[in-house]
Order: sequence, then structure tokens, then C-alpha cells
Amino acid sequence: MKLELTKEQIEQLTKVEVEKLNATYAIKKEKLELKFKAALAKLEESKKADIEKLKGKFKFIEYSGKVGKVAVPERKKRVKLDPVKIQEMVEQKKSVKEMAEELNSTEASIRAKLGRMGIKMR
Repeated sequence: MKLELTKEQIEQLTKVEVEKLNATYAIKKEKLELKFKAALAKLEESKKADIEKLKGKFKFIEYSGKVGKVAVPERKKRVKLDPVKIQEMVEQKKSVKEMAEELNSTEASIRAKLGRMGIKMR
């Protein structure tokens, strides 16, 4: 024999069953969270141990003896200063700065060359 239940009875029975399910799932959730936290802590410890191993690994490095070229900034090539050209520029009354720019050199190099040539600039 089957009895038909009223809405209130159905809601009451459902409410009781839902509370039981909530309690069951809450317990399962707590257990899973504990397992998760334990696994996470274990993973962190494993990570720290691996980092320590890496520190020891790179104490020495083996190499085959072949070293690749290291990028070095280009050095300025030495420019041979032509005394005749410098003499012409002095006669044109060019400044040391202008001479350096034209000869692709530095002002210090031009001054040194002028000193060796016995030419005094103002």
C-alpha cells in the first residue's frame, strides 16, 4: 500500500535527508582538506630539498675546453694622424675639436700630436 505524502511531509523528509548529506559531506571535506594540506606540505619540503641539491650541483661546472666567443664591445681603431693634414688644419685656424671630428679621433690625441709637432694652440 502506498500513501501519498503532502508537500509539508515531503519537505520535512527532504530537509532531514539534506542535513544528513551535509554532515556526511562536511566530514569528507575536512578529511580531503587535511590530506591536501599534508600533500602540499610534503610538496613544499620536496621543493626545498631539490633547491638545496641544485645549489650543490653548480659548485663546479665541467666544460669541454671549447669556450664560445664572448661579446666584447668594439674598440675604436687607432687612427694614424697625418702631420701634413694637421698642419693644413692649423693653417686654416680650425679648433682642436673640429680637427678631432674631421680626423675621427679624440681631442686628447690631437693635442698630443700637436705637442709632438711643436705646434701650440691657443
